[in-house]
Amino acid sequence: MNSTESNPVKWTAAVDSELYAQLKELSKETQVPVSQLMNEALKNLLIKYDIIDENTDTL
Repeated sequence: MNSTESNPVKWTAAVDSELYAQLKELSKETQVPVSQLMNEALKNLLIKYDIIDENTDTL
């Protein structure tokens, strides 16, 4: 299932302020929404810890 077919979930998290500023800047420079960048980052983290397969179609 790709993310455009799923229902987004709203959640709140406290993150390092410098990392957040860099994420916002990346979003601005690439014109990719923060939510899309976060989906990519979460998928990469889950792959790193072998929670999902690299070929999982979630993005």
